[in-house]
Order: sequence, then structure tokens, then C-alpha cells
Amino acid sequence: MIQIKAGKRKKLITALTMISIIITVVGLTFDFVIPRYLAYRFSLDATAGGSIGIIGGADGPTSIFIAGKTPSASIALVFALLSAAGIIYLALSRNTQK
Repeated sequence: MIQIKAGKRKKLITALTMISIIITVVGLTFDFVIPRYLAYRFSLDATAGGSIGIIGGADGPTSIFIAGKTPSASIALVFALLSAAGIIYLALSRNTQK
């Protein structure tokens, strides 16, 4: 295992925690806040739209492709948990140094 000095380890964990907090905030902003604001601002109905493509027809089997969305909420959740773990570690390490 690679040995890292306590001061450098704390700086590394602080930097990674800050990066994961930024990723969480940006992800939640682009996935939830901005779409809700635009839907409110322009009176859009999110349930009205959809992407469906039908390939095939009378000459053979028909395939229906439904456009999906990546689970970005789960990605934001992972980074939020990493942020929380980093904050807890930094808080506990601060208490042990005193």
C-alpha cells in the first residue's frame, strides 16, 4: 500500500470532497432545477413528449425503440454520498487532532 503523509492525505481528501460536491451540485442543477425552471417559464408539459421509433413493418418483424435517459440521479447520489463521506472523515480527523 502506498504511504501518504497525514497532511497530504488530508489535502487530497479535501480536494476530492470539494470536486465531488461540485459535481453533485452541477449534476442536480442540470438534471432537476433547469428543466423545472424551463418547464415553468415556457409552460411545457413534460409528459406530452416522447421519442419512439418503429423499425420494420409489413415485411417482417417489427422492433420498437424507445429513447431512454441515463440515470443521472443515481450518479448525483453516488457523488453526494462521496461528498458526505469526505465531510465526515474531515470532521472526525479534525476532532482527533485537537
